[in-house]
Amino acid sequence: MDRQTGMTCNVPWKNLPWAYGYPGATARWRVVPEDFLVEEVLGFEPAGQGQHVLVQVRKRGTNTPWVAREVARLAGVASSAVGYSGLKDRHAGPTQWLSVDLAGRSEPDGSSLGAEGVEVLGCSPHGSPPGPGIGRFRATR
Repeated sequence: MDRQTGMTCNVPWKNLPWAYGYPGATARWRVVPEDFLVEEVLGFEPAGQGQHVLVQVRKRGTNTPWVAREVARLAGVASSAVGYSGLKDRHAGPTQWLSVDLAGRSEPDGSSLGAEGVEVLGCSPHGSPPGPGIGRFRATR
């Protein structure tokens, strides 16, 4: 079944005409999320102090806005207090940074910010929300 269209293709590929004969090899790309890993790089080291906490997460089968809302809920802040520097592919194995504006609240325990499909890799305080991240992309297969 095609993930984008939701349609099943039952074409007998070997029976179709090929300009140079049937290909000698075939391949399958992005069969599982780990086939395409996306790593977001901040481009700086977190300051270690400040009213924002930078949370690094690894997602699987989840979209960025949903993860941001879950982190906000678990941190006890409004959804608008969580920022991110771009949407990452739901069907990849992305590592992404989120910024949580604590505005005087105590820093939450990083392990309490995880949700189904979300692994918290680390948390670090920082003085201000980061600007756009630098995306590093890597195909694993």
